[in-house]
Order: sequence, then structure tokens, then C-alpha cells
Amino acid sequence: MALVLAYGIVLLVCVSLSGVAARTVLSTALLFLAAGAVIGPGGLGIASIGPNDPIVVLLAHIALFTVLFTDGHAPMCRRCGRIGDCRAAHSGLGCR
Repeated sequence: MALVLAYGIVLLVCVSLSGVAARTVLSTALLFLAAGAVIGPGGLGIASIGPNDPIVVLLAHIALFTVLFTDGHAPMCRRCGRIGDCRAAHSGLGCR
């Protein structure tokens, strides 16, 4: 329960700071990593999960599937410089 509560709080903080993070070199992923270091066993010890716990393995598989799925469905058209709608460039007709 503490892990879900901590995730919810970190998610709310990241969403509220996403506008600021978008204008800087920092990303919200870095905020999640920092929160994990603070919440984890090396910090406050609120969440005590290890790298081989089943929930970590399951979430890693879901994250990998999501990244590969979204990257596979948004091809970058090198001739146009646009994402998606590369049908014309790949058929030899050129870009719109």
C-alpha cells in the first residue's frame, strides 16, 4: 500500500512539474529516478522491493513492450523529416 501511495504522490509531482521539466534539460524520468532513490532501501526505506521481485519484472516487460510498440508504429520519414505519413516517400512519389 505504501508503494502505491508513494507512486501516486510522485506521479502528481511529476505531472505538476512537467511544464518546467520540458523547458530544461531535465526530464520527468529523472524525477522518478530521484524519487525511487529517496523512497527505496537506500533512502527512507518506504518501499522495499528488489530488482528480482515479480512486480519489477512484470513492469519492465510492460514498459519494454510499450516502448517497442510505439516506436514501431511511428516511423520517421528521412526524406520529409516528419513522423508518420511516409507512404508517398516510400512509394517513390515524394513527400507531401
